[in-house]
Amino acid sequence: MKTTHIYTLILLVLVGLVLYQSLVNQDSFRQAESLNQSMEAQLDTLQSIAAQYERIHQNYEALHAQLLLSQHRISDMHQDLMRLSGAQQQDVIQIRDSLRQILQTYDAVSPNVMSHHQISSP
Repeated sequence: MKTTHIYTLILLVLVGLVLYQSLVNQDSFRQAESLNQSMEAQLDTLQSIAAQYERIHQNYEALHAQLLLSQHRISDMHQDLMRLSGAQQQDVIQIRDSLRQILQTYDAVSPNVMSHHQISSP
């Protein structure tokens, strides 16, 4: 009879260990599942950040290209301005010289009239 009790006791201890191990495994499984969900959420966040970064990078590239184009256009406009400014300066010199000749001719034709003031040079 004592042998039967010992086998029963050993069997109960083994069943207890199996139950305990299954409860521990269930808790570990829940923790692993929770960790997996957390990692999936972090992965989704990282993918979202990567997509936003890519859009920002593309916008930056487009704006940088526009900036370079604008700088080129400004440089062209500056060269045009300098060219036109030089041409206008030459036109002003020619107009001043023409006016000076006209006034000299007028002064020569009308000696009795008070002479006009000289046009100053730039």
